[in-house]
Amino acid sequence: LLTNHQMTTIFFAAIVVLAGFALLAQSRVNGARNFIDLDAHRFDRRLEEALAKAKTFLAKEKSQALVIAHEDARHRYEDKYLLTEHLTHSTLHALVNNLMALGLSASDLKKIKEWSSNSSILLRFKVEERCVFVREETKEETIGQIIETATTFVGIDLSSRKTSKHVYSEYVYDVAVSHRLEIIRGAAQATSAESTLTVWNYQRSVPYISRQQKPVIADANRHDDVDITWLIDALSPSDAQGSPLAADFRINRDSDETWTPVRNPQVQSVRADTMKLQQWTQGVSSAVRRWFDITMQYWSKEHRVEWSRIEQAHRQVFVPVVAFFEKADVEGSNHTAVSPQLLSLFHREETRGLKEVLESVDTLFPHPADSKSHPSLVSYSEARAVVVLHHMAAVVDTFQQSVDYVEAIMRRQLVAALGKSVTEADLQQYMSYHYRQLYRPSYQPQPWTVSVRRSRKHSPEGAMRLESRVEDFSVFAPGSRGVREGFQPIETFTKSFQVQPHAAAKRDDVTADDYDAQDLMSFPIAAGVEVTFAGERHVHAWLRSTFAGGSADTLRLVAAAQQFSSFIVVLGRITSSTTFDPKYAFIVQNQEEVTIPLSLETIPNAKHFRDAIESLSPKQQRFARAYRAMQLESTLFGVVILQIKPQLEKALHLPADSLTKEIALTTDLMDLFIQYQIPTDLLSAEEGEASAGSTTGEAHGAAGHNTSSSGSSGVVPMGTAQVRVQQVKEHVRQMKAMLQQMKDEELKTREMEKKFEAPNERDKPGRCGPSGEPTSVPTTLQNERDKPGSNGPSGQPTSVPTTTIVGSPSEQHVHLHLSFTGSGPIGTPGQTITMHTGIDASSTARGPTDRSSKTSASSSKSPDASTPDRSKTNASTTPSTASTTRPTIINVDEAWTREKRRPALLATSAKTEAWTAKDLQREKTAAFELLDALTRSGALLMEQAALHVVVSTTHAFADSVMECVVQQNRNPIEDLERSSLVVVSQLHGAAPREVVEAAHVERLLASSGGGRGYEKRDVEALMAGDAGASSDGAVKSTAS
Repeated sequence: LLTNHQMTTIFFAAIVVLAGFALLAQSRVNGARNFIDLDAHRFDRRLEEALAKAKTFLAKEKSQALVIAHEDARHRYEDKYLLTEHLTHSTLHALVNNLMALGLSASDLKKIKEWSSNSSILLRFKVEERCVFVREETKEETIGQIIETATTFVGIDLSSRKTSKHVYSEYVYDVAVSHRLEIIRGAAQATSAESTLTVWNYQRSVPYISRQQKPVIADANRHDDVDITWLIDALSPSDAQGSPLAADFRINRDSDETWTPVRNPQVQSVRADTMKLQQWTQGVSSAVRRWFDITMQYWSKEHRVEWSRIEQAHRQVFVPVVAFFEKADVEGSNHTAVSPQLLSLFHREETRGLKEVLESVDTLFPHPADSKSHPSLVSYSEARAVVVLHHMAAVVDTFQQSVDYVEAIMRRQLVAALGKSVTEADLQQYMSYHYRQLYRPSYQPQPWTVSVRRSRKHSPEGAMRLESRVEDFSVFAPGSRGVREGFQPIETFTKSFQVQPHAAAKRDDVTADDYDAQDLMSFPIAAGVEVTFAGERHVHAWLRSTFAGGSADTLRLVAAAQQFSSFIVVLGRITSSTTFDPKYAFIVQNQEEVTIPLSLETIPNAKHFRDAIESLSPKQQRFARAYRAMQLESTLFGVVILQIKPQLEKALHLPADSLTKEIALTTDLMDLFIQYQIPTDLLSAEEGEASAGSTTGEAHGAAGHNTSSSGSSGVVPMGTAQVRVQQVKEHVRQMKAMLQQMKDEELKTREMEKKFEAPNERDKPGRCGPSGEPTSVPTTLQNERDKPGSNGPSGQPTSVPTTTIVGSPSEQHVHLHLSFTGSGPIGTPGQTITMHTGIDASSTARGPTDRSSKTSASSSKSPDASTPDRSKTNASTTPSTASTTRPTIINVDEAWTREKRRPALLATSAKTEAWTAKDLQREKTAAFELLDALTRSGALLMEQAALHVVVSTTHAFADSVMECVVQQNRNPIEDLERSSLVVVSQLHGAAPREVVEAAHVERLLASSGGGRGYEKRDVEALMAGDAGASSDGAVKSTAS
């Protein structure tokens, strides 16, 4: 049994082991993309050993000219291409020499070269295994002796011996094995005999004894193939000094697919083929090793051979694949690739060493003439083949590491030049700096921070920030403020404009009819009720970048209000140029800070989408296009900010800024609107009684339009403003008093019901009270018991609101009457207050439906930047940076939090609470109730509003920053630069030449030099003003 301490130790040890396996698996998944695959320092030591061995067989002058190809050896970038070509050439040449060491002759090689002109070439290792029963033999085996002792009657001890024997049967089998190495002409153009070339064929058989009456092995006939067409195709006739056929290799430097000396189709193809050849050699070696172990069971101890001696014999052979440079001048300051003469000497040394090792292996096994005394399934022939195969695997392994070493050299040089390994955070910091240098001031990206304020003359009501988490705190943008918890505002390209009414509109009486229908936006808050708003429009284009290995973006939206301030925030999607789909809504007030977590979801760009649905049926394509239309619409994330105080003043007929210092009054008004749904008409000031000098007339029409908007340019006399505010205060006081009276009466009613009701009958329906009327607990102001003319429990008349509908169906008005038949807190007996809700034919005519059909009378229209251009989503793209750009959907998560800060006079602490789904719905309902009151159920236009549309595009890189630069020869700065040019030019409707500084135009045109061909075409198309013709069409469609 294990103690608790031992079990705990085992548990944590298991966790450590599992974590180690997970890290190992992850590193293997990354594969060639990860620089960790090559231990450069260990490979440096291997190169030093190879250089020391090369100096033993080279002349002194030539050996002193060799140096290891490391980053300190001064050389050109072209020398890296030459070095990679020589490494690949040496590998191919060494593999051909190894094939000849296996038994292939020069004439066979020429014949195979002829085959490869129209056929593939396979290298096949064929194994035939056969087990035949020969006879059964009976054997006896002594397993022990027993000595029995007995004593006679005269005291003499007598002993006897008994022997125990075991009789068993042995079964003798004849095990035969055939190993054959063949060259197969694939897709044979001739008969089977003419399409097969046998390199060697070894057949062995030995008796095998077993005590089980069944074959020790199953008969088998299998083979393992590897394609070597690529190796034969690389052979070409050489000069008179070389062999008849020699390997040749060149990298096509002019191809768009050639990125670096290592990352190009030619080298990558050889790397993949050599890896398959290496796996094949390991499989053949394992098959031979199996029969070698069986053979050693029959040999005596003094003749047994350790497999490790065969397996390690190849280590004595020089591998001619070496990453060496040769001094290019006498001083040795410059270096270049190794000359062909030195490479030839390396291969000669390899041939000599391999021959010497094979001769030493021959002595480990008996000659075939001695096979009777030493039965064997493996002879020196197979052992020689195993040594050659292991050397082939070593050549391939050295080639793979040498090619990775070339990349490591480039990476070391880049790190030495920059002093660090550049990360994703470092690049984001640079791009923020670079955009400020590249674009003109009006087009530069700005942090996404919004100050909620009526005008520049007013103090802010609060602020909103769209932030992302920053891991490295040293990369905060210069001048950023309010950065907390590792978050900083994202930087976006922004276009802003103000929705303006017609020039002929009266500034003191602006309605929805004074605007162009396409300039206004609306969203529903209830059945048949829509809120229409004008104000500011801001379109934010966020170009984000992601790299492999980087952490996912943590995005959040923060809304914070100042003390004694409040505003409404609505989140949703832009569904058209005039409609907004609200998903969430909430009120921020009195030093509250609401944090909203956001998540990002990328969708395929236009090119990927077209390629994916190309082979689908018409119905499947229509389904995909319909769903994609919704996805593209979801990329338009909208934030609507609605100011409360200006709209309160408008709904209550108050002059502008009259509620700025009325903090208590504003708070009471919001409570009445949200908690009790009191209509604004019951609390608004009487415009006709405001001033003696004012024009007498009907204050409100059926549509409920006010005569003093928050943005009024007219000046209201101070006395008039004070009178109106006092009227509103009096209405609020009376309404609060009436509500308090009704609460008190309801409490008295409940107490009386509890007094007269039995505990077991209290909840029975239909039971009558003391007066004979059915009793029920009143919960609303429109309780069935509180009808006009009825008396309360105290016998006093009560004030009860009643609702009547007057007028024809086409012009109905809903009136809410508050009648006071007794002495009450509001007015005198019999006083009636009537509210027009504004639901009539005239207000309906001014709804969004009719406004959408109205034609604009203004010659200049505000640009429509709130909806995507569907015609541009299918812009042509080619495999370039466009293939890495993705439209991005910003989703709102539900893990919201609200932080309530206590007043500074009481304490400095804050209380944070998490919102559930029920809380979010409650906040949305409260915000919509307040909007319903502020707009009189959609009849009033909200002018003090701001719409912020965030369009996100993700430029996704498949590798890390350093891997993009080193492995792909790609400058991510230029890629992001081109994508930003498309975004900015489409956002502002200007040519790239107009948005960038003049000093950068020539540099942009020259930025494609030394790169891929399509990059040059992209830059030329962009600078010519034709963004659609460039490869960044996916970015263009998203920006549209």
